[in-house]
Amino acid sequence: MNGEENFEEEVKMEEEKEKVVFMWGYLPGALPQRSPLLSPTIVRTPGAEYTWKDVCGGGCGFAMALSESGKIITWGSTDDLGQSYVTSGKHG
Repeated sequence: MNGEENFEEEVKMEEEKEKVVFMWGYLPGALPQRSPLLSPTIVRTPGAEYTWKDVCGGGCGFAMALSESGKIITWGSTDDLGQSYVTSGKHG
């Protein structure tokens, strides 16, 4: 019976939850004729090489994610010729 218990422990797998980041809003100071992101838009999350512990929004179409190792990735809405879209950059 003890062997069966050990086998069951080995078979158990950690369930991985999918994390999704949404963003919407506008770029402060954008021209009035520029359209904001009116509905939530999925943004790409950082690669699997980092363990991300938190994502927070700063308002006005801005968000950032913090990794366990101290890396930061930011997202911001921007516009080009009247079209709003999401752009991102890595820091640290």
